[in-house]
Amino acid sequence: MKSPPVIVVTGGNRGIGREICRSLAQQAVDAHIILCARDPVKGEAAAAVMHDDGLVNVSAHHLDVTDPNSVMSLVHAIKSAHQGVDVLINNAGHAARGKELTEKIARTTLAVNFYGARQVSHALKPLMHDCARVVNVSSGMGELDSSYSDVRREALLHPDLTLKELEEIAADFIDDVIVKRVSRRGWPANAYRVSKATLNALTRIWARDWADDGISVNAVCPGWVRTDMGGISAPRTAAKGAETPAWLALAPLTEIGGSGLFFRDKEKIDW
Repeated sequence: MKSPPVIVVTGGNRGIGREICRSLAQQAVDAHIILCARDPVKGEAAAAVMHDDGLVNVSAHHLDVTDPNSVMSLVHAIKSAHQGVDVLINNAGHAARGKELTEKIARTTLAVNFYGARQVSHALKPLMHDCARVVNVSSGMGELDSSYSDVRREALLHPDLTLKELEEIAADFIDDVIVKRVSRRGWPANAYRVSKATLNALTRIWARDWADDGISVNAVCPGWVRTDMGGISAPRTAAKGAETPAWLALAPLTEIGGSGLFFRDKEKIDW
């Protein structure tokens, strides 16, 4: 007898992540939704609200995506309670306030948005079932537009780009921030944009390298959403922003159209 699907959502206690958990719990009533939150109190509170609404298939778990010990605690908990993982949604994100690009902002932003997603995914990969899915919540700000030099765009889009090479690219950005030569070296002066561009590149690398393991990997732009991060001027609700990530988690792959793709409003978009 097949066990109920297990879906892990990072950054699940608020905003888009909370609405992703709610949508998944409503649509996949037989699934177990693990709502991960850096603040355990807020995570438990978010899960309790869903339980009050009848969504009893949601449970909270403490997770700091930047802390290896916290990540391994999640791995051990899933091993103890479940047979594996069917879907991982890397939703945890960070965007710094302020206009000046500093080393601290660059390191903190990439630590969550790029390195955090990499760390959680690699830790959970051995637990992923055949036909498992990874959904990376990215942003339209990760687009490789004219703020990148041709050399940077070509490197990030290269079909044979390796994880080691991508990590070197991310480290180069931080080094260039430190010595204040970001623009001269072909980068946008925005750590959030670079973090999402590298997350998109990571999506393509995993889609290629994990295909033989039966794992599909896609990225999604939820749009500009009214959250603590997006601000009150954003035109979309968190529920609207959650629609496409939840669709990527649950829809038939024939409907999605494959792996290594980027979506907005359930439609493929360019990198």
